[in-house]
Amino acid sequence: MSARSHKSSNSKVTIMFGPRRKAYEIPRSYLLDQHWLIPNVNYYDSSLDEEIGHILVHYVHTGEYHTPMIDETAPARIRGWMEIRIAIQVLLATEYWIMPGLRGIARAHIQSLTESINICHLVELVDTELSKPSLPRIPNSRQWLYNHLSKALENAFQKDKGIFDELMEFNNFEDISLYKMLTKAMVRIMDRRIFRAAL
Repeated sequence: MSARSHKSSNSKVTIMFGPRRKAYEIPRSYLLDQHWLIPNVNYYDSSLDEEIGHILVHYVHTGEYHTPMIDETAPARIRGWMEIRIAIQVLLATEYWIMPGLRGIARAHIQSLTESINICHLVELVDTELSKPSLPRIPNSRQWLYNHLSKALENAFQKDKGIFDELMEFNNFEDISLYKMLTKAMVRIMDRRIFRAAL
Protein backbone atom coordinates (compact mmCIF):
# COMPACT_ATOMS: atom_id res chain seq x y z
CA MET A 1 0.00 0.00 0.00
CA SER A 2 1.40 3.40 -0.95
CA ALA A 3 1.79 6.20 1.61
CA ARG A 4 -0.94 8.12 -0.18
CA SER A 5 -3.47 5.25 -0.10
CA HIS A 6 -2.61 4.49 3.54
CA LYS A 7 -3.27 8.11 4.48
CA SER A 8 -6.56 8.06 2.54
CA SER A 9 -7.79 4.90 4.29
CA ASN A 10 -7.03 6.46 7.70
CA SER A 11 -8.73 9.78 6.96
CA LYS A 12 -11.98 10.66 8.67
CA VAL A 13 -15.37 11.38 7.17
CA THR A 14 -17.59 14.00 8.78
CA ILE A 15 -21.23 12.88 8.72
CA MET A 16 -24.05 15.27 9.64
CA PHE A 17 -27.50 14.32 10.93
CA GLY A 18 -30.74 16.09 11.73
CA PRO A 19 -31.91 19.71 11.39
CA ARG A 20 -29.10 20.89 13.67
CA ARG A 21 -26.58 19.06 11.44
CA LYS A 22 -25.03 17.19 14.35
CA ALA A 23 -21.59 16.17 13.11
CA TYR A 24 -19.68 12.96 13.79
CA GLU A 25 -16.22 12.03 12.54
CA ILE A 26 -15.77 8.39 11.51
CA PRO A 27 -12.61 6.77 10.11
CA ARG A 28 -13.06 6.15 6.41
CA SER A 29 -11.87 2.57 6.90
CA TYR A 30 -15.04 1.92 8.99
CA LEU A 31 -17.25 2.92 6.07
CA LEU A 32 -15.77 1.03 3.14
CA ASP A 33 -18.95 -1.03 2.63
CA GLN A 34 -21.15 2.07 2.31
CA HIS A 35 -22.22 2.76 -1.27
CA TRP A 36 -22.77 6.46 -0.55
CA LEU A 37 -19.12 6.98 0.42
CA ILE A 38 -17.47 9.01 -2.34
CA PRO A 39 -13.69 8.70 -2.87
CA ASN A 40 -11.75 11.81 -1.83
CA VAL A 41 -14.86 13.42 -0.30
CA ASN A 42 -14.61 13.64 3.47
CA TYR A 43 -18.13 14.71 4.40
CA TYR A 44 -21.64 13.33 4.02
CA ASP A 45 -24.89 15.17 4.70
CA SER A 46 -27.39 12.54 5.83
CA SER A 47 -31.17 12.95 5.74
CA LEU A 48 -31.52 10.82 8.89
CA ASP A 49 -32.58 12.20 12.26
CA GLU A 50 -29.94 12.93 14.86
CA GLU A 51 -31.06 10.16 17.22
CA ILE A 52 -30.84 7.55 14.45
CA GLY A 53 -27.46 8.94 13.43
CA HIS A 54 -26.27 8.47 17.01
CA ILE A 55 -27.30 4.80 16.94
CA LEU A 56 -25.57 4.20 13.59
CA VAL A 57 -22.35 5.90 14.62
CA HIS A 58 -22.29 4.11 17.97
CA TYR A 59 -22.77 0.77 16.19
CA VAL A 60 -20.00 1.53 13.68
CA HIS A 61 -17.57 2.16 16.54
CA THR A 62 -18.65 -0.51 19.04
CA GLY A 63 -20.88 -3.07 17.31
CA GLU A 64 -23.57 -2.36 19.93
CA TYR A 65 -27.14 -1.07 19.61
CA HIS A 66 -27.45 1.95 21.90
CA THR A 67 -30.59 4.08 21.88
CA PRO A 68 -30.69 7.69 23.10
CA MET A 69 -32.05 8.19 26.60
CA ILE A 70 -35.80 7.64 26.89
CA ASP A 71 -37.65 9.30 29.77
CA GLU A 72 -37.97 6.57 32.40
CA THR A 73 -40.81 8.48 34.09
CA ALA A 74 -43.00 8.13 31.01
CA PRO A 75 -45.71 5.43 31.14
CA ALA A 76 -44.54 2.01 29.95
CA ARG A 77 -46.92 2.23 26.97
CA ILE A 78 -45.27 5.47 25.81
CA ARG A 79 -41.76 4.12 26.34
CA GLY A 80 -42.61 1.02 24.33
CA TRP A 81 -43.99 3.15 21.50
CA MET A 82 -40.86 5.33 21.45
CA GLU A 83 -38.53 2.33 21.49
CA ILE A 84 -40.29 0.52 18.65
CA ARG A 85 -40.46 3.74 16.59
CA ILE A 86 -36.69 4.08 16.91
CA ALA A 87 -36.15 0.41 16.04
CA ILE A 88 -38.28 0.77 12.90
CA GLN A 89 -36.33 3.85 11.83
CA VAL A 90 -33.04 2.03 12.43
CA LEU A 91 -34.27 -0.93 10.37
CA LEU A 92 -35.17 1.35 7.48
CA ALA A 93 -31.83 3.16 7.77
CA THR A 94 -29.94 -0.12 7.31
CA GLU A 95 -31.20 -0.28 3.74
CA TYR A 96 -28.67 2.38 2.76
CA TRP A 97 -26.25 2.01 5.67
CA ILE A 98 -25.06 -1.52 4.94
CA MET A 99 -25.00 -3.11 8.41
CA PRO A 100 -26.49 -6.63 8.40
CA GLY A 101 -25.77 -7.07 12.12
CA LEU A 102 -27.58 -3.89 13.09
CA ARG A 103 -30.48 -4.83 10.82
CA GLY A 104 -30.85 -8.11 12.67
CA ILE A 105 -30.78 -6.33 16.04
CA ALA A 106 -33.43 -3.84 14.91
CA ARG A 107 -35.68 -6.67 13.72
CA ALA A 108 -35.28 -8.47 17.04
CA HIS A 109 -36.18 -5.29 18.94
CA ILE A 110 -39.30 -4.78 16.82
CA GLN A 111 -40.37 -8.38 17.41
CA SER A 112 -39.84 -8.21 21.17
CA LEU A 113 -41.52 -4.79 21.54
CA THR A 114 -44.57 -5.63 19.44
CA GLU A 115 -46.29 -7.25 22.43
CA SER A 116 -46.08 -3.96 24.34
CA ILE A 117 -47.96 -1.87 21.78
CA ASN A 118 -51.52 -1.99 20.49
CA ILE A 119 -51.58 -3.50 16.98
CA CYS A 120 -53.56 -0.52 15.67
CA HIS A 121 -50.95 1.89 17.01
CA LEU A 122 -48.23 -0.25 15.46
CA VAL A 123 -49.96 -0.18 12.07
CA GLU A 124 -50.27 3.60 12.27
CA LEU A 125 -46.62 3.92 13.26
CA VAL A 126 -45.40 1.74 10.38
CA ASP A 127 -47.64 3.63 7.95
CA THR A 128 -46.12 6.92 9.11
CA GLU A 129 -42.53 5.72 8.80
CA LEU A 130 -43.00 4.12 5.38
CA SER A 131 -44.70 7.23 4.04
CA LYS A 132 -41.92 9.72 4.75
CA PRO A 133 -41.07 11.50 1.49
CA SER A 134 -37.33 11.33 2.21
CA LEU A 135 -37.42 7.55 2.41
CA PRO A 136 -35.93 5.76 -0.62
CA ARG A 137 -37.38 2.59 -2.04
CA ILE A 138 -36.61 -0.12 0.49
CA PRO A 139 -38.15 -3.39 -0.67
CA ASN A 140 -36.41 -5.67 1.86
CA SER A 141 -37.32 -3.81 5.03
CA ARG A 142 -40.75 -2.87 3.72
CA GLN A 143 -41.60 -6.49 2.99
CA TRP A 144 -40.22 -7.61 6.33
CA LEU A 145 -42.43 -5.08 8.13
CA TYR A 146 -45.45 -6.20 6.11
CA ASN A 147 -44.82 -9.84 7.06
CA HIS A 148 -44.25 -8.95 10.69
CA LEU A 149 -47.47 -6.93 10.86
CA SER A 150 -49.40 -9.79 9.27
CA LYS A 151 -48.19 -12.20 11.97
CA ALA A 152 -48.76 -9.63 14.73
CA LEU A 153 -52.28 -9.03 13.47
CA GLU A 154 -53.09 -12.75 13.59
CA ASN A 155 -51.73 -12.99 17.15
CA ALA A 156 -53.74 -9.94 18.20
CA PHE A 157 -56.90 -11.41 16.70
CA GLN A 158 -56.45 -14.59 18.73
CA LYS A 159 -56.52 -12.48 21.90
CA ASP A 160 -59.19 -9.98 20.88
CA LYS A 161 -61.72 -10.80 18.16
CA GLY A 162 -62.81 -7.15 18.08
CA ILE A 163 -59.41 -5.92 16.95
CA PHE A 164 -60.51 -5.91 13.29
CA ASP A 165 -63.32 -3.46 14.05
CA GLU A 166 -60.83 -1.19 15.79
CA LEU A 167 -58.37 -1.46 12.93
CA MET A 168 -61.04 -0.68 10.32
CA GLU A 169 -61.58 2.69 12.01
CA PHE A 170 -58.08 3.63 10.87
CA ASN A 171 -58.76 4.43 7.22
CA ASN A 172 -56.33 7.26 6.55
CA PHE A 173 -53.50 5.16 5.14
CA GLU A 174 -50.62 6.90 3.41
CA ASP A 175 -48.97 3.66 2.32
CA ILE A 176 -51.55 2.07 0.01
CA SER A 177 -49.51 -1.12 -0.26
CA LEU A 178 -49.71 -1.48 3.53
CA TYR A 179 -53.48 -1.06 3.37
CA LYS A 180 -53.78 -3.76 0.70
CA MET A 181 -51.55 -6.12 2.67
CA LEU A 182 -53.58 -5.69 5.86
CA THR A 183 -56.84 -6.19 4.01
CA LYS A 184 -55.59 -9.45 2.52
CA ALA A 185 -54.30 -10.56 5.93
CA MET A 186 -57.67 -9.89 7.58
CA VAL A 187 -59.54 -11.78 4.86
CA ARG A 188 -57.12 -14.70 5.18
CA ILE A 189 -57.51 -14.82 8.96
CA MET A 190 -61.31 -14.71 8.72
CA ASP A 191 -61.33 -17.43 6.07
CA ARG A 192 -59.29 -19.67 8.36
CA ARG A 193 -61.68 -19.00 11.23
CA ILE A 194 -64.72 -19.86 9.09
CA PHE A 195 -63.03 -23.01 7.79
CA ARG A 196 -62.14 -24.20 11.30
CA ALA A 197 -65.65 -23.46 12.57
CA ALA A 198 -67.11 -25.59 9.77
CA LEU A 199 -65.05 -28.65 10.71
